[in-house]
Amino acid sequence: MIKRLGLFIITIILSITCLDARIMSDKQILEFIKGMEKYNTYPNISMRKDKRTIVFEVYNVDPDVATKSTPLQIASHHTDNIASIFSSNFISQKNIYHYTTQYGVPATKVVEASPFDFLGLSDDSYRVSLKDNPRALGVDIEINEPRGWKKTEGNNSHTVVHYMTGEGDNQISFMVQVFALPTFISRKEAKDVFSGNPEYGLTKEDLLEDIKGEIIDVKEDVIGLYPALHVRFTQEVIILGQKIPMYTNLWYIMYEDRAIMIWGSAMNPTDFEKGLYDIMFQTMASVIRFPDQFEKKYE
Repeated sequence: MIKRLGLFIITIILSITCLDARIMSDKQILEFIKGMEKYNTYPNISMRKDKRTIVFEVYNVDPDVATKSTPLQIASHHTDNIASIFSSNFISQKNIYHYTTQYGVPATKVVEASPFDFLGLSDDSYRVSLKDNPRALGVDIEINEPRGWKKTEGNNSHTVVHYMTGEGDNQISFMVQVFALPTFISRKEAKDVFSGNPEYGLTKEDLLEDIKGEIIDVKEDVIGLYPALHVRFTQEVIILGQKIPMYTNLWYIMYEDRAIMIWGSAMNPTDFEKGLYDIMFQTMASVIRFPDQFEKKYE
């Protein structure tokens, strides 16, 4: 039943070509559900919208199927391309299973897959190491690849990996870059720099001076046990001769004698969408690990 339900959803989504062009509005989600209902051949399945969640009520389901269902299982029944549509549109899927126990008692189980379950951020099967990439400059970086996003090495020698979804002025991207530093910097020294201590001849203002755009805010963070400087800013980029506003979350990490920059960017978002992208990029950055140092405490 669950696999057939997944294939059913895939069929409907593939018939709608505009889903990955922009974050779907509430009205578009309702239209999407109506489109699915037209093709629903399962009398024991009903659908409805609850905010940005598509709810599937499944009646008379096998108890074994209901009790073993998990969020990752729900997400795994979709192809990577379909999963990217759910994640990039910040849509959750909730399955409500109605079944009868072995003792004849009516029961219900609710399982919800968040947009980040569709991204694969908690699924180890999408976890990869970048340590063998020469652009990583010897840094052992582990990252969860976002499901269904296109992967490239970027267009310069510092970009280790670049993930993208969407096209043109609707593009979302997530990128990791590594640069060589002239000297070794400990985690304590990096934290001091990020907190404004000028003792080391480098300040966070020095790190921010190359940002071309309007800085929204700057705060300290931690990524993979390393201090990070988290910057949110907007800037204009030119696409096909047109200026398009780009919204970016940037993390700057000093990893011994390397500088690591993590970029999450979205083109032309509304204020509402910026809040969603903040959550997405923060979640994507938070699962990055540096295995060689992961067990070490702060120096």
